[in-house]
Amino acid sequence: MKDIHIRILSTVAVMSVCAFASMPDKPFVSQIQLGGDLEVDKIKMQNRQVVKKASEGLAETLPKRVDEYTTLVSVKGTDTRLIYRFEVDDPPKSDEEMKKRGIDMAPRILKGLCLSSRRFIDADIVMDYIYINKATGNEILEVVADKDICTREGYYR
Repeated sequence: MKDIHIRILSTVAVMSVCAFASMPDKPFVSQIQLGGDLEVDKIKMQNRQVVKKASEGLAETLPKRVDEYTTLVSVKGTDTRLIYRFEVDDPPKSDEEMKKRGIDMAPRILKGLCLSSRRFIDADIVMDYIYINKATGNEILEVVADKDICTREGYYR
């Protein structure tokens, strides 16, 4: 019985080597199309439409108070990126004080963004949250989430 297994494995190994040796030197080009009959370009085009519609729909509801200090003031769709702009009104804090607090909050914001926006992110749409100091108009924090970032941070497996 053991002899039969060895012969079968030897035959399979020889067939594999012969098949590999007879392969052309051309690089492999996949004939599989994602999503059934959709091509990658069509999927990207659909994602651009999703971004456009989502940003237009959200823009109609703005400004929107998020918490005691934060207001969502705009949502813009650019290619496959949704850009949310928030104003933070926490006087009399300086930009530097707000930036330090933003750095402390960034991991929690990223986690929430990765988990709550997974359907967008899984569709290769980048989520970008920009926080502005209302008093100065200066950017104090930017948090970006995409598949790579959310996976690297351990929010996706």
